[in-house]
Parts: sequence; structure tokens; C-alpha cells
Amino acid sequence: MVKTMELYIDESGSRMPNCDPTKEHNPKWFGMGGILFNEEDKIIVEQFHKEFYLGQNLSKDVHLHSYEIRRKQGNFVFLKEYCPDKLRAFMEDLSNMLIKVPVFGIGCVIDQKGYHNRYQDQYRKDIWWLCKTAFSICVERAAKYAKLKGRMLRVNVEKSDPNTDKKVEQYYKDIKESGMPFSNQNMRKYNPLDISDFKEILYDFKLKQKQSISMQVADLFLYPICRGGYEGDYKPYRVLEQGQKLINQNVDTLKIEEIGIKYSCFENR
Repeated sequence: MVKTMELYIDESGSRMPNCDPTKEHNPKWFGMGGILFNEEDKIIVEQFHKEFYLGQNLSKDVHLHSYEIRRKQGNFVFLKEYCPDKLRAFMEDLSNMLIKVPVFGIGCVIDQKGYHNRYQDQYRKDIWWLCKTAFSICVERAAKYAKLKGRMLRVNVEKSDPNTDKKVEQYYKDIKESGMPFSNQNMRKYNPLDISDFKEILYDFKLKQKQSISMQVADLFLYPICRGGYEGDYKPYRVLEQGQKLINQNVDTLKIEEIGIKYSCFENR
């Protein structure tokens, strides 16, 4: 029987290459990523999620969403009414849940300004959407890890608008059929997988709704991974790092550059 790993991918920021990160409210980054885990551990992820909900008396109709939790909006507007001690306890319980689940964070984060400076003049109208770069790198690195573990890889992506969903599914098909979309010269130092590897490792692609428990956990991992590229002392990022919950801490140090979280076009990193 085939053993697989599950990759759950969310996104953060604007995928458009002409996004101006210097304008107020525009994000500094675009990231795609989330969590990677063995298929048999999915039931454990769901159990810890259930225990957190019971402990916080949350309705099943409420879905964990990093943006709403950070801003105390939407389904989490009730956090505004919490006293400091109760709010601290909520956040600690949430952090503990993320530390306990048998997953680790993975992804690709692209600095908007760096990407624009590096590619805008070179490619102009032909410049890619950032999701093509981020998705391809995230999937390839997860596939490398799955290969190390002798498993195949299921790729699960949060459902978006129909046009974007079609694009992302086509990225997956292109990788499986033709390999990575980047030049061999640029990829050489990362020891890329070849087409035969992708055909052997990539098992399935599915779009998932936000109701998916694993996708909710992926959402909670991705934002700290993105922001951690700029602020290494950002507390949620430090919690994951100190809890050994990032892929960088789950591979040999010599493999981090080719399998670890990718921070792309960061000029000062």
C-alpha cells in the first residue's frame, strides 16, 4: 500500500507582480506554504484541534483564521472583550496546540520589492504571477522531503477564485509533466528533482475549503513563517522555531538550502 505525506498550502499577501509594497496596507511579501505531515497523523491533528475547541468553548462553525485572530475581528471579535490574562491564556493554548500537532511548517516567501527590482525590467509584461514561483518551490521541497522518507506526496491547496484555482492546478500538472519551470542554471545549486522524480512522488492534487481542519492549521503556520523572514524575533515565529516545528529543524543542516523554507528575493537576508 502506498504511503503518502500530506502538504497543505495556504497563501499570504498579493500574488500580483505589480503590487507596490511601499504603499500603505500592501503586504511586503507573497507566501505559499503551510504544513507537511504523514497521512496517518491526520487523525491526531484533528484530535488536538478538537481539544483546543473544547477547551475554549468554540463553536464548530468557527474556523481558525490567523487574520481574524490577530485583529480580533470576524468570528474572533469576542477576543476584544477578554482581559489581558484571559487573552494571554487563549494565545498560549493556541500556541500549545500548534506545538503538539505532528506537523511542521514549510513554504516559500517572496519579498515583493526584491522580486520587482530583480525581474520587472527584465521580463516586463511576461513577468510571472508570484504564485507560480512560490507554489513550485514549496511543492518541490515537500516532494524532496517525501522522497527522503520513501513516501509519495498529496498536494492540498486552499480553494480561491476559479481563475486562480485553475492556474494553481495547472502549475501542479506542469511540474509533474515537465519539472520545475526555472532555468537549470539557476536551480543547479538547489539540487532540483528531475521529471522522473516528480512523476514518481506526486500522487494527487486537491482544492480544500477553509473548513478543512488541516488547512486551518496551515493558515496558522504560514503567517509566522512569512513575517519571520523580516522579524526573526516575532513571537509566533519564535514559538514555532523553538518548538522544532519548522522543516529547517527536521532535515540535516546541509539540506536546509535545498529543502528548507525558501525566502526568495530578500535583499538583506
